[in-house]
Amino acid sequence: MDAEEPFVQALQDWRKEEGLEHMIALGNDLGGYVSTAYALKYLHRSVLKHLVLVEPWGFTARPNVKERWVPIWIKVFGAAMNPFNPLGPLRLAGPLGMKQCYYH
Repeated sequence: MDAEEPFVQALQDWRKEEGLEHMIALGNDLGGYVSTAYALKYLHRSVLKHLVLVEPWGFTARPNVKERWVPIWIKVFGAAMNPFNPLGPLRLAGPLGMKQCYYH
């Protein structure tokens, strides 16, 4: 059994329980790896309409491919913001934030 299989199965069980025929998966860090494993396992069923990966964990280095043209100001902004986590203030809010989360 692969290490990610319990996570993939939990995601599939949740999808069925919620009655979702199709979904968009967004995975960050380890969630990106699990989302990709899920997409590969259920590719033939067309369950996922889109897969969004944000700094996915567990993948090999980026292949050496020709980069699409990106304006220089975007590259400079990206390089300047790289050390900062945009969710840092939200994490610092911690117990001051919402007390309950509602899922629809």
